Amino acid sequence: LEESVEQATESWSSMPFAHAEHLEVENLRQARQAEEQLSSLSLALSKELQKHREANQSLAHVVESEQEELQGYAREEKLMQDAWNKERQALAEEAATVATELQRLATGL
Repeated sequence: LEESVEQATESWSSMPFAHAEHLEVENLRQARQAEEQLSSLSLALSKELQKHREANQSLAHVVESEQEELQGYAREEKLMQDAWNKERQALAEEAATVATELQRLATGL
């Protein structure tokens, strides 16, 4: 880059003033154009990043909602399992009582 600047400086110093002035104006125009393009690209990138940020936030809310729903299902499953175990225990006790009663009746005959 420094070498390019030195070469441009040398070529400008050997050019007629009007031509050098024209090149300087052209360089300023190109620099302004490049700056405008960079600003435009920066704005487009900012908008794209904002869209991705919003999409990520939306997805995070969906994931959070799904996790809460899954936790609700896990609690419901635990309650159902506890109720089923309690009922099974009650039926087992009732069966043991009936078996004891049948055995008592069978020995009494």
